[in-house]
Amino acid sequence: MNKLTTIWMIIFVMIANVAFAQGTITTEQTDQPLTKKEQRRLAKQQKKIAEAEQEAIQAEITKQMIESGAFVLESHTLYNKYGRTAMVNSNTNFISIAQEEGVMQLAFQNIPVGINGIGGVTWEGKVNKYEFKENKHGGYMVSFSLFGSAGNFDVTMTVMASGQATARIRGNWSSELKYQGDLVPVNKSRVYKGFSRF
Repeated sequence: MNKLTTIWMIIFVMIANVAFAQGTITTEQTDQPLTKKEQRRLAKQQKKIAEAEQEAIQAEITKQMIESGAFVLESHTLYNKYGRTAMVNSNTNFISIAQEEGVMQLAFQNIPVGINGIGGVTWEGKVNKYEFKENKHGGYMVSFSLFGSAGNFDVTMTVMASGQATARIRGNWSSELKYQGDLVPVNKSRVYKGFSRF
């Protein structure tokens, strides 16, 4: 049984519990309003149902993105091979793939121009060897290569059902770069691409 099926089963049970709770209250206290304690309990159950439904919806969106091989990883944090971090703008730091086309971009606010005109560099290339595997928790391991004029890059991603993702980039240099952020459908993404020199 996968995680998505389990989530929907939990939602079903929770809805049933709320319905039975409401039915019991209505039967036993037809002329009395709910007490504050009962109202809080009911509100808590309804909140849990709403959260579980949203989780199931997001898990399905993530599944569709991974299976179609079309998504944008909007990164809010970058890591180098030493574990040092940089908080960045997710609108200009991203990895996107769609229809075998891929883009990787870096942009730092403290760099005036950069190679791409927005404080960093933008690579474009062809996506090759796209593969994915679902784990027992409903997340995914994704890997692909990006071939462009600047060289070849290998990308390995860990994606949670919630869409949170981490991507490790290895290329022609000896270093490693890691993007951390959220996976977004291509048509929902608001990233801005700078000038591509590669």
